[in-house]
Amino acid sequence: MNIINRYALKKEFYLFKLVGLVLALNIVLLLGWSREHWAQVALDELKNVTINGQPATSDDIFYDSYFHLTLLTPKASGSGGGSLPSDNLVVINGSVADSVATYIIGGLNYSSNSNNNTVILNNSANFSGFVYGGYGNGTFNATKNKVIINTTVGVEASKNYGGQVVGGYSDSGYAEENEVNFINGAIAIDIIGGETDIGTARYNKVIINGTSVQAGKLYGARSQADKGEGANLTNNTVEIYNVKDNRNITVYGAEGRIGNLANNSVMVENSSLREIYGVSIEYSGNTSGNNVLIKNSDVESYVYGSYINNNGGNSTSNSVKLDNSSADSIYGSNINYGNSTNNSVKLDNSSADSIYGSSVSEGNSTNNSVKLINSSANDIFGGQVDIAELVTDNIVDVSGGKITGAIYGGYVKHDPRSTPVASGNKVRLVGTDAVNIFGGYAYHYNVTLSK
Repeated sequence: MNIINRYALKKEFYLFKLVGLVLALNIVLLLGWSREHWAQVALDELKNVTINGQPATSDDIFYDSYFHLTLLTPKASGSGGGSLPSDNLVVINGSVADSVATYIIGGLNYSSNSNNNTVILNNSANFSGFVYGGYGNGTFNATKNKVIINTTVGVEASKNYGGQVVGGYSDSGYAEENEVNFINGAIAIDIIGGETDIGTARYNKVIINGTSVQAGKLYGARSQADKGEGANLTNNTVEIYNVKDNRNITVYGAEGRIGNLANNSVMVENSSLREIYGVSIEYSGNTSGNNVLIKNSDVESYVYGSYINNNGGNSTSNSVKLDNSSADSIYGSNINYGNSTNNSVKLDNSSADSIYGSSVSEGNSTNNSVKLINSSANDIFGGQVDIAELVTDNIVDVSGGKITGAIYGGYVKHDPRSTPVASGNKVRLVGTDAVNIFGGYAYHYNVTLSK
């Protein structure tokens, strides 16, 4: 589907836009303004914009007359040339009002791929709205597009339309190897490396360095599909450096409603954030090989290697590692319904309130692990399940540090509907100050507990 349908045709704006359209028509009739006048207003504002080395013109602005949305994107030369989908460079060195362009797009075409485009916001550039490096409609791909936001730039949501920054987007094709690089700017919206609806987003990247984040979410890749098999989000990355005292940020290596999410990563260094997800699935799907690495940083709330909500799925080999850092609660994997296997959490000279190698509401937890080196925590669970069949072979290994609550190799809560097996779970301690230690623990169950 096209941009207008995805982000602007919202029911709550229908009446607002209709009233605005009537008012605009009355103004035109009263003052005698023409479309050429609006183009001239845009041209005055476009003095801050160059496209492929040339000053932008009103021809580079596409109007949607019904909803009064505007798109600033390179236009092919010649009569009726359409937009240029690839190999464009759009540079903005000053403010562009969202009344002039709700969207800034490096390359857009509804009948071909969008590749190798770059949008750069420099110096004191400010923009309220949507920025895309490249946009591929339908099955067309968006590949190797970039958005670079530099120095004292500000990007925030439009009061009418919202806003976000996206390296590359494809409806149902491939969004791959796209990148958003944010350096010393001010973020007040969502940042997405690569986005797809029901296609594939892979090898996309978001890099944030020294940025002031007022609010927003950061995604290596994202899909908002809620039908069919969803999307495949793989090998996407978010890297965050030197973002201090900004606890309004939530970070996702990849996030989708339905699909398969594998080998995505989040790396954080010298920063303060709110929440971190290696990956997150809202409805159902599978996750594997996703990881979070945090160094010299503080996370105010939760850290998840993998998170699967609602209908659930399977979570395998996801991991979280902290080095000289702190967080509230840490999960190698958290699932509502499904199986959790070989997930891990490791802390080195770090601290957390509660730590779970795996946490499952209903399902199985096997071969998950938590390892602490000279670190502290309140409660630790190698594998934890509310309603279970198997809670087996989970391990907690602690060397040095202090545990103020309890340590559980395997933990099963009470429920009369199942008769679980909790066996082979282990706790190993070396030089650790701890009191309450359980290899296996079951509440109101007849189970086999590990020795």
